Amino acid sequence: MNFMRHNSKYACHTCEQKSALLQLTAEEMKAKHESKKVRRKRGYVGIDKDAKLRTHERIVKQGREALRRKKPVKGVKGPTCIQTVPGVDLSAVSYAEYMHATCLGVVRFFLNLWICVPGPWNISAHLKDIDKVVLSVRPTGDVTRRIGPVSDFSTWKASECRQLLLFFSVVMLSMYLPERYFQHWLLLVIGVSLLLSEKISNTELAIAENVLNKYNCFVFL
Repeated sequence: MNFMRHNSKYACHTCEQKSALLQLTAEEMKAKHESKKVRRKRGYVGIDKDAKLRTHERIVKQGREALRRKKPVKGVKGPTCIQTVPGVDLSAVSYAEYMHATCLGVVRFFLNLWICVPGPWNISAHLKDIDKVVLSVRPTGDVTRRIGPVSDFSTWKASECRQLLLFFSVVMLSMYLPERYFQHWLLLVIGVSLLLSEKISNTELAIAENVLNKYNCFVFL
């Protein structure tokens, strides 16, 4: 959407209320006196009478102005390709991108399920063997963050979850996950892989839609 981060001065997508720096807590003050780095937090502590509700037209205008000035305007960093989609109101919707929704969302959810939740899908007994396989693989040069042990998945960054989803999981899970659950996971891998392609045909788009619909309709228990 080309907005500033959630902790910036104008982070709200609904209105133009400006946030303020919050007072340091007792623990933060103590850390500051000990010369430790303390990051000031921002929050909404009052209501600005001049704050306006955002509108699609004003966001588009602010995006153009931000591009001209080369700096954000009321939290808008510049134009976004989303504004070209017919019928979209930038002030009324927000968009989930695959880094948070899929990599840090779905992938972590399933890792937790396979490793921490008892059931026929649980593969925790094979973690040592899985870690050996994953850590023995040498990724290509375009992989900037090498994947860590699967047993440490709770600390993984989005790039590590992405590697598991697209590169490691098919081989890794085929050996340990029961066939029913493995086939379900394959639907997600195929759909996401197609949608992340630099180019996608109408046929491939239809395939991605089909496999992801099947993935969503799966009865897990």
